[in-house]
Amino acid sequence: MIAEMGSLASEGRQLQWFRDAFDAVKTNYPEIKGLVFFSTSSDKNAPLRDGESPLNWAGVDRDSVLMLMPQHEHIPGLAMVLC
Repeated sequence: MIAEMGSLASEGRQLQWFRDAFDAVKTNYPEIKGLVFFSTSSDKNAPLRDGESPLNWAGVDRDSVLMLMPQHEHIPGLAMVLC
């Protein structure tokens, strides 16, 4: 299982990142049976420098990511959770 998986929307290629990740799991890592998406607007676990804001992982376009999932339903036993 991969816990706290995510991609920052501010980087500009979030959906492609998820598409690539799903493809990699299917092709290269058949032992992975679960994916949990990390989605919070204030990641207080990352160290901040003066003036920096916490990372915002909540930029996940939930509907778009969910639309990618059916393309990967054929991965036997894979469960995905998007919170």
